[in-house]
Amino acid sequence: AERRARDRIEAGIGDAEWDRSRWEYCLGRVSMLRGDLPEAVRHLRRAAATPTPFDRPFQPYTVAFLARALAGVGRADDARDAHREIDPGLPRFRLFEAEHELCEAAILAADGRLAAAADRAAWAAELAAVRGLWTVVLVAAHDAARYGAAGLVHRVAADAAVQVDGELPAARARFVEALHRGDAGRLDEVSSAFEGVGTLLFAAEVSAQAARLHRRE
Repeated sequence: AERRARDRIEAGIGDAEWDRSRWEYCLGRVSMLRGDLPEAVRHLRRAAATPTPFDRPFQPYTVAFLARALAGVGRADDARDAHREIDPGLPRFRLFEAEHELCEAAILAADGRLAAAADRAAWAAELAAVRGLWTVVLVAAHDAARYGAAGLVHRVAADAAVQVDGELPAARARFVEALHRGDAGRLDEVSSAFEGVGTLLFAAEVSAQAARLHRRE
């Protein structure tokens, strides 16, 4: 995904300029997964600032990701401002409501309100499950567990895990279950799995959680 997006932007051929915002969005999502949040902010700002007429109805979704990236680097006020400045006249698709809940959860976490963030992310997981958005369920359950609520989401994460393929969704589900069980050895394995797919921030977070549990043994 990253290579294709960069090729389209750098080549500047065909309709690359017309759909640049989509490729910037793609690069922003890749950067978020890799844990390079400043780079994610850079790309997602460009994506949010240059939507095509076709993409404009989806701009709230792009801005929600921008706000999550800003929150991830500790810029809670900027994240909140970005989310508040979404044009209220644009449609809010029910399909993407869970993503907006995750944005609010990330802002709460950046404010240090982890219990509230965990509840919001857990609600996003349930909302996505009702709509059969199983990949989003795992993203939300992962966030809820990161914020301290693995016990709230381990069942919905397990339900989602059997609905999707791929190493990253599987690692998210395994993380939630291992954290819920307090299993340091499994967390070590999950950290390696995250590292293997290039999600280095997640790998580092899980490694730190595993280390804390190992010290208690």
